[in-house]
Amino acid sequence: RLGLDGYPELQERIRILVRSRLRGADQDAQADNSVAHLGESTAAASLRHDLDNLRHTILDLDPATLDKAIGIIGSARRVFFIGGLASGSLADYAAHTFNRLRGNAHVLGHGDAAPEILDLTSDDVLVVFCFPPYASRTLQVLEAARKQDVTVVGITDSVISPMGQVDVTLTSRVSGIGPQNSLRS
Repeated sequence: RLGLDGYPELQERIRILVRSRLRGADQDAQADNSVAHLGESTAAASLRHDLDNLRHTILDLDPATLDKAIGIIGSARRVFFIGGLASGSLADYAAHTFNRLRGNAHVLGHGDAAPEILDLTSDDVLVVFCFPPYASRTLQVLEAARKQDVTVVGITDSVISPMGQVDVTLTSRVSGIGPQNSLRS
């Protein structure tokens, strides 16, 4: 049900997770103090938290998985991006940036995306941003794309998120210390 090939794959994922957490603990001890000049303000606490999330995200990246995602996206005819709730702005920004680099990137609309989904082919790639509280509409679009054999690159908080098994999954640590509960984990 986790989308793994078996117990050995689960063991390997846990090994990678434990190794990255141990590396992260060492680096946390020598944490970058680049916001020290801001004192103990709320802004400083928020920025420290963001730096910690970024540091953990980088430590958890698997180079082979990242290279695979880059290869898939780079060779696609068209790249579609989708994200719901707080992740929608990530999809918008990613599509805008990708269009500046290469072109032919599209954001699936925030309204009814059915016509756009029907236009997807196996030559296209769908990049899905899906973080807690996991927008049901985003998951529905993902399922529709899977039925059309569209390659999917998922960017989420955990390999066992409701997004399930996709062609490539990149994880990002997300949590917030502010009122944006949609990014709390």
